[in-house]
Amino acid sequence: MFIYELKKAHKQINDLVSKYKMQDRFVGMILTGVIDADLDGDPKLEAIWSYSVDNQQQFDEIISFAQKSYSDENTSSLDGFDDICLN
Repeated sequence: MFIYELKKAHKQINDLVSKYKMQDRFVGMILTGVIDADLDGDPKLEAIWSYSVDNQQQFDEIISFAQKSYSDENTSSLDGFDDICLN
């Protein structure tokens, strides 16, 4: 059920992009999910993902941005969403 709700949230983002006719300008990479253990006790990711990029270069730029902006000590806040940053 939780994963289904995540899928609905991804669709809402896509609908928002369409509503504002931003398909030609929007780039995005979203991965949401949960980490559970498999039968051997090893971590297993169950996830929903979506990419909105035109080419490998845009994909690489998003990955690079995420790597540069990530910090274990990230303490920024946006109205109670401690893990969301605006740049």
